[in-house]
Amino acid sequence: MGTELDHHNVRRAFAKITEAAGAGSAPPRGLRHGFVSILSDDSTSIEKISHLMGHSGTAVTEGVCRHDVAVLSDHVEPFDRLLGGTA
Repeated sequence: MGTELDHHNVRRAFAKITEAAGAGSAPPRGLRHGFVSILSDDSTSIEKISHLMGHSGTAVTEGVCRHDVAVLSDHVEPFDRLLGGTA
């Protein structure tokens, strides 16, 4: 309707979608962290990733958002289904 969305309702709706996809109630920041981790694992420079994420420097990107992709692999299949992949 063009009006501002309440962040509680957005998070609640997002949780319903991820639960339906079998990914549990993953928070939206999980997608951001996964995005950073996958790009980093694919040898994208941390400076480019920081810019894409809207960070003013690389410290937050490296220290907070980037995780070991092997740890995230348990969540790939549900998110692949959610996003229309082949899993």
